[in-house]
Amino acid sequence: MRLFYTACLLLLTAPLVFSQRMEFGPVQGNPVLRSWSAQNELQKENWLETTFGIGPLSAGSLRDGLNGCPPDLPPNLIVVEAGRSIDVDVDTFGLAVSGAPPQVTLQTNPPLLYGSAVYNDTTNTLHYQADPGLNGIATDTVVLHYTQGNVVDTFLKIAIDIRRKDKTVVADAMEVAPGEIVQYCLNDELDFPFERKCFQKADCFDNYDGNGYAFYYFLSDTCLIYLASRFPGVDTVCVEICDGIGICDIFKIPFRIQGDTLSIVDEPFFEDFSTANGPYPPAERWLEDDVFVNNTFSKNPPSVGMATFDGLNSGGQPYELPGGGFGDQLTSKPIDLSGFQPNDNVYLRFFLSPKGFGQEPEEDDFIVEFRNKQRQWEEVLIVPGTGDLPFDSIPPFEFYAVKIEEPAFFHNAFQMRFRAASSPGGYGDWWHLDYIHLSANSTEVNNFSDFAFATVPQTFLKNYTAIPLRHLQADPDGEIKKSPDDSYSVTLSNRSNSGMLGFSTSEILFSETTNAIPLGSPFVVASGNEPVTDPLSHNKINILIPPANRDELIADIETLTGNDPKIIHTAFSFVGNVAEDQEFKTNNNVVLNTPLSDFFAHDDGSAELQFFWSGAQGGEEAAVRYKANVGDSLRGVRIMFPHFSFYDIESQFFNLKIWFGDENGPMGDPVYEQELLRPFFPDTKWDTLQGFTSYRLEDVFENPTPLYIPAGTWFYVGYEQVSAAQRGIPIGYDLDNPCGCNFRKKTDSWIPFTSNDPAGAMMIRPVFGGIANTTSATTEKETSNNLLRLFPNPASGILNVNLKDGTSVGFSYKIFNQLGQMLQSGNLQTEISLSGLPPGHYYLQILSEKTGETRIGKFLVNR
Repeated sequence: MRLFYTACLLLLTAPLVFSQRMEFGPVQGNPVLRSWSAQNELQKENWLETTFGIGPLSAGSLRDGLNGCPPDLPPNLIVVEAGRSIDVDVDTFGLAVSGAPPQVTLQTNPPLLYGSAVYNDTTNTLHYQADPGLNGIATDTVVLHYTQGNVVDTFLKIAIDIRRKDKTVVADAMEVAPGEIVQYCLNDELDFPFERKCFQKADCFDNYDGNGYAFYYFLSDTCLIYLASRFPGVDTVCVEICDGIGICDIFKIPFRIQGDTLSIVDEPFFEDFSTANGPYPPAERWLEDDVFVNNTFSKNPPSVGMATFDGLNSGGQPYELPGGGFGDQLTSKPIDLSGFQPNDNVYLRFFLSPKGFGQEPEEDDFIVEFRNKQRQWEEVLIVPGTGDLPFDSIPPFEFYAVKIEEPAFFHNAFQMRFRAASSPGGYGDWWHLDYIHLSANSTEVNNFSDFAFATVPQTFLKNYTAIPLRHLQADPDGEIKKSPDDSYSVTLSNRSNSGMLGFSTSEILFSETTNAIPLGSPFVVASGNEPVTDPLSHNKINILIPPANRDELIADIETLTGNDPKIIHTAFSFVGNVAEDQEFKTNNNVVLNTPLSDFFAHDDGSAELQFFWSGAQGGEEAAVRYKANVGDSLRGVRIMFPHFSFYDIESQFFNLKIWFGDENGPMGDPVYEQELLRPFFPDTKWDTLQGFTSYRLEDVFENPTPLYIPAGTWFYVGYEQVSAAQRGIPIGYDLDNPCGCNFRKKTDSWIPFTSNDPAGAMMIRPVFGGIANTTSATTEKETSNNLLRLFPNPASGILNVNLKDGTSVGFSYKIFNQLGQMLQSGNLQTEISLSGLPPGHYYLQILSEKTGETRIGKFLVNR
């Protein structure tokens, strides 16, 4: 089989010749944001369906209303708007006879009531001018007397419908809370003489700050569902509605989004992103979700958590800025500064770092803006782009201070906004913002009475970041940290310049969150009053689990039962040995959740880099090491594919492989191989929140084929790059959890990643429990090739192709021989003629044009 696939793909990509090497690079997308955004969208759709009976498809189709306005009028209907005129061709066909010329005379009886008319005998047209004052509809009948000598004498009647002018109606405003979902229906505002025929979204021009952040769905032509943003102000939604005679009115529906105003009188404005629940900034202080809140995309922040300006919107997609512009922004809620004066020493202070583990923003500036009394934004600071920086450099967080001195900023709705410029294709260029502090009676000095955690602590597990409970219970002594080499590590940050700081008290506490069960006994981070940090510095400290506490933890873990996933919650906390201001105390607590579910992992779910083969020739292999502590059935594999837009990744192929081996690498041939897979990105509504793509272990007929792994077996989960490509398929790479578990094949032998490679973990996870019934991206909709069946097999003249859903629409096929030569292709039919194929073995490749999935079937031609 390998001969066929390799030959096939090399034939398809024969002109590509590259210099092959293993590379690491910044990630170019964010599956985490895509997944969170899709989950939020799914919740909206479920709410709409439950409340209003609108399912996901109808919600999407009614998003902008039904197009087609204004409606097409019947061809025999002559309609003119009040105050306007129309020219009508007079139809005299069939009336004229030879002889004297015809005469056409406009009659004054009956009189015209709603306008005036003039007949032009040169052009044989009637010009009708409607009066402007009509408020409804009316009809004028114009009568023309047509004569031609003594032969023809008749009257022509032309009915002209006059309709009122289109109008713009401002509907009653609705008060809406930030983030609220409401229904709005037009009632008294409607004034149409005929049945309504169409409606559509109309352009509204307002100065609402939240344009682009609110959403709405039309339920009908007169009702809509509105989903408010967090931006206060008036958001006007406009809809155009037309009736059967062509009256089209614009309805302006004002939604007045309420907002609260923050104060710095009693407590400073402080944000260090240490308490964010998820990848978005806290809604109690910020108005949009553009930036990505994380703990790992740069090193040594002032405190745990940072906001990364990554050039991706809240859904993890690049901004559409073909000519460049501003992408990510972070806007504060209004802050009341009306009680302060320029001499009150009001300062904005913050820390900023470019690049981190991403790409440097060479030409993309970072902008800070303040809002004045006239609601205009003024630039107060521009941090220029960095120019070129070495790939392996990580610039530190720099301190910035901006004094608020202009009187125009001292008002009750002051705001600050941070923005990152984005050049075309610059969505991998990162800025990292942290530790935003706004207060009066301040200084421009980098000195805060704060002692904080700067990182999330590592897991209590020795070998993994996640492990199935039964595998942990089988060898807890080997899987839970014990020796000094396996100690916890956590980084602390001293933001004060007044001396070394330590703990008054500290605590580490384990618990199982699913059933709220405490595990073991608490122990301290470090001894009380022992100094652990120098002024204005970071310090990484190592923590050993005391033997007695470790024994208790193991004993309690061994009592856990049930097949439901468990989460071990580890909480670190401390009280410093010096007084801290109240706003800083939130970063004295950090937590880490360790899954005990159905999968192994060496990573924490966040990809700081991506691993790929540069100049891939096809045949490159990489794998991640694991060990089974109990005999168990491997059912699937999850892979993190960072979204990469510069290169055609989803058209490439790879083979998923499992090997057995020892601690030093895989040995022999793979014990499982699934071939010609594509690195499609996950169905974000149904796959993991961390954006992994799931591949079930299955045969070519999509039947599940679990692989039994005996207890004590070292096994390796990896892949073979099949397609030749300038840049091969990228795999997420976690820098925060170096595992020494990554291997690649060099010529005919396996070697671990070297010290020249970034220390980290490839994000490939084996799954032993209840993996989805199908591979990722196919659980919401039927898979493209559910249960592919070929018959008769062997075949002679006709091969029947049967898919589970009984349809071949939307699929194409290719037939290859054993040398990988493509012999036949076309749109898939239920019957494929084999008349041109000589006897032998062949492979049928079926491709879903919709999902990009590929499946292979084998058949024999025998005559």
